[in-house]
Amino acid sequence: MSDAYEWAARFGEMFVSCCDEYEEGNTDYEAWFDEEDLANLKAIGCKPREFFDFVEDCCAAEGLEPTPESALLIAAARRDYFLIEQKGQTSSHVVPPSELPAKTAELDGIPWLPRIIAKLKPSCAGRWIRTRCISAAEIVRF
Repeated sequence: MSDAYEWAARFGEMFVSCCDEYEEGNTDYEAWFDEEDLANLKAIGCKPREFFDFVEDCCAAEGLEPTPESALLIAAARRDYFLIEQKGQTSSHVVPPSELPAKTAELDGIPWLPRIIAKLKPSCAGRWIRTRCISAAEIVRF
């Protein structure tokens, strides 16, 4: 995925493959990735656990949210921030899952918004917008 023109296609392929794994009962996300996959995720600033969260949420919502397309849009925004603002350096700050708001938490009626904000703070300096008509991918861009 290091090639600027190929990373999105590879991300999509990995997403579909991992959704298949998850739906077959394999939730050990560390077993999903070979060395090349891990290098590809690292090149865009995406940790395997973050990728797993996309897959798990998509499968739990029966493909509705995040869709593979919205996961790609979120990853693209995160990649941009990682490459431009962080200059390709991974953040050393990790938010333990126990410190994240519940997946069912809402802010101003927007599901997941508290959780997205908490996840973004260490990697995107907490930039976000508060509105009712915005997707997760758009939130990441602010």
